Amino acid sequence: MRARLGLVYLVWGPLGVQPLRVFLDAYRRYASGAEHDLVVAFNGVTGEHDRGPGAATRTALLHELDGVEHRLLELERPVLDLAAYFQLAQRLEHEQLCFLNSHSEPLLDGWLALLAAHAGEPGVGAVGATGSWASQSSHVRYILGLRGPYAKVFDDRERAKQLFAAWTPATGENGEPPRRPRRRPLKAALLIAGQPSFPAPHLRSNAFLLERRLMLRLKVGPLLDKDGTYLLESGRHSITRQLQRMGLRVLVAGADGALYATRDWARSHTFWQGAQENLIVADNQTRAYAHGDSELRRAFSAHAWGELAAPLTPGDGPASDPAAVA
Repeated sequence: MRARLGLVYLVWGPLGVQPLRVFLDAYRRYASGAEHDLVVAFNGVTGEHDRGPGAATRTALLHELDGVEHRLLELERPVLDLAAYFQLAQRLEHEQLCFLNSHSEPLLDGWLALLAAHAGEPGVGAVGATGSWASQSSHVRYILGLRGPYAKVFDDRERAKQLFAAWTPATGENGEPPRRPRRRPLKAALLIAGQPSFPAPHLRSNAFLLERRLMLRLKVGPLLDKDGTYLLESGRHSITRQLQRMGLRVLVAGADGALYATRDWARSHTFWQGAQENLIVADNQTRAYAHGDSELRRAFSAHAWGELAAPLTPGDGPASDPAAVA
């Protein structure tokens, strides 16, 4: 019998087998705490003879999945993560859907139950593992020398520019080549116009859960490039803002069992704050903070939380992540 909840894990082929291996190790190690169907979605997965350097073949990925009960879906062509999620929502039948991107890694027993416990209740639109108040618009304005809210928390614009330009993970959010963008003036202007200023509360798309019927009501743009996904994640018509306009709350679930409203996300210590000790699902961005030095953590925390930033500092203990800084 099909479960009410579908847990969708997105495999981005160019990343290779390691992210899937990490996810499956955590999936086996930590009981989800919620009945569900595991749906594994192959995105950009190639055959044996047409893969790029480091990419995983379909055979290699299926070998990793051997012995794991799951349903396999394959996307016809490579798309960005949010575009994949909406395509998959059209194909699935579950009442609730929880989406995890390729970098996601559960951290404790009951992690899925924490996300699912209140999703679908009256007045609740979506529950995520992490949220942020960061604004791409305010960030671009500040980097361009137009000041704004970030001028209050970054003392040295050139140093801030260097830190964020240097922060380029080996691959982008969905495995595409990293683009810590040197945007053309027109694209920068369009991004500024489409994004609210700081604070711009939004659930992050690495791990979130909502009713399928609500997801299918959301308006989605073409999502042809990363800027399109930025707008859907944190823009004026983001998933979060569309749900809020329906009169629904968007919440973050902590390892402590609490649910945090948008005004309280900075104190949830789930993303780029403190030791991230309340985090339930890690990803590449929480790891970047955990492995970063004090200066980088301060920059990340200020970007996410502005004047409420309270980053991990030496002597605070390790950041919450499977391979945390010492």
